[in-house]
Amino acid sequence: MNMNASMVRLGGILAFVVIAVAIIGGLLVGGSGVAGIILNLITTALVLFVFWSTKGLFNAHNYRRADIPIIGIMALLVLMWLFGLVGGAGMGAIASPQSMGQALGIIGIISLLVMLVAFVLWLMFGVQSMGYGGAGGGGLWKAIGILYLVGVGLIILVIVLMILGAVASSAALVGLGGILGIIGGLVLLAAWICHGIGLIIGAGKMAQT
Repeated sequence: MNMNASMVRLGGILAFVVIAVAIIGGLLVGGSGVAGIILNLITTALVLFVFWSTKGLFNAHNYRRADIPIIGIMALLVLMWLFGLVGGAGMGAIASPQSMGQALGIIGIISLLVMLVAFVLWLMFGVQSMGYGGAGGGGLWKAIGILYLVGVGLIILVIVLMILGAVASSAALVGLGGILGIIGGLVLLAAWICHGIGLIIGAGKMAQT
């Protein structure tokens, strides 16, 4: 499905709305109860649209190598939200990595594994973002790719440390994971902000062609 510049621009704007919803919702609602479920649903829907519009931007420039990781990320984001409904870590673990170590039971384990696969796909997306930058997308997309690689790499390390810390009952590993999670989260936030800017700038270029 072809996407016009307006839809891509909307995706860029919604990237910033995601941040606002996460902050305001987290302060006013928290992550539990019906309100928390609705908040996570809204956040997930917004993130899905951002990635869908990213696919549209890439495809508009005949760059389709990122299709698989983008579609995979979108599918797994939905699964993560569904697991979050029944006690998994869900998307909230991205903002609060320590919650990953608190996921209990088989659903929690499956949720963490799904999240790990999602981050692997995100690494692939980072590589393809750099590829899109080199194929005419511009230096910003190369920077976006690098930021995603660094941020997601740190979060994957956090997941491993949290699992090892839980198994070994090691407060040191859990503490180290928490510190690295904060750093990784900040890097991903920078990547996400640049992602939104990249979509808005990309939409402007689309409108000119």
